[in-house]
Amino acid sequence: MLKRSLKLKYKTQNLSQRFQHTSAPLGVDKSIENNLKTQTNRLSKTMTKFWDHIDLSKTKNDDFLLTMDLKPVKTSMGNDLIIPANKPILAMLLMNEWRSLTDSKVKAYDLPLTSLISRCIDMEKSFSTLNNKDLTDFEKVTKEEEMITKLGCIRADELHPQLLRYLDTDTLVCLSPYEEFEGELRKEQNLKYLPVIESFEKFLAQHNNGKAVKIRVLDGETDGFRSNQQSQETQNAVLQYLKTLKIWELIILEKCVLSSKSFILGWLLISKHNKSIPIKHSVEDMIRLSNLEIIYQTERWGEVEDTHDVDQRDIIRKINVCSIAAHSL
Repeated sequence: MLKRSLKLKYKTQNLSQRFQHTSAPLGVDKSIENNLKTQTNRLSKTMTKFWDHIDLSKTKNDDFLLTMDLKPVKTSMGNDLIIPANKPILAMLLMNEWRSLTDSKVKAYDLPLTSLISRCIDMEKSFSTLNNKDLTDFEKVTKEEEMITKLGCIRADELHPQLLRYLDTDTLVCLSPYEEFEGELRKEQNLKYLPVIESFEKFLAQHNNGKAVKIRVLDGETDGFRSNQQSQETQNAVLQYLKTLKIWELIILEKCVLSSKSFILGWLLISKHNKSIPIKHSVEDMIRLSNLEIIYQTERWGEVEDTHDVDQRDIIRKINVCSIAAHSL
């Protein structure tokens, strides 16, 4: 009993320290081995197709359950891959993602929807389990360690500062000098970036007791190489907004921000699908806004083979995946 108590004390003392020093990207499983025998874990190890049939079935709540040879497909943390009933398009595309895999070697990027949805499900289930008052202290610490290893956090608000930091050098707040591309790039940035920033400022006012919020822009024409940091008032308003998001919305926002290097575009995509404000921008518009400077560079000097073209397709794939996951009926 004493030995177990000492082990629990050691784990508790070192849990926060281990989390603070982790340098792994959000959601990346850095464990040496995952012992859960789930389909997603098996696929990540073998990278070969080992099933015959992929289908969808309905749960008691009319949600969609992805099945493999009549058995539920499970995430890396052992949760069933269940899609909410109000996301039938997502469920259908998720099924087709698995069905489209060939008998040849499976690539790590072949299941982008599964990867994102698995993180959403594992986050939601883990937070729910951790809030279970019947957990013993030892069970709670064990669960927290598993979450840190596989999810990168033990509370949703631990993601907030990591997302907030992208706003300082957000793709949309970094404006090019007028001399570049004969002013055409800056002209389009002013035309397309600034109205989105203004809409974001108006939106944030509701999370700042109705008071105006200002996003600091890094202007290449006048600011040179200075650093940029949003005011504390702006940061607080953004944090208040993040607290209003459901777990799925937060994880989809996280994916979009990491893909586009833009918190504002992540907010735009989430707002488009949860209809918190009217959004006229299409997903194609957002993709163009996310890499406008690269588009101008490649139009003038051409693509670097296996670099620009690959990056462009990667951004298109990731933002479309976020949009599909965020969409609800």
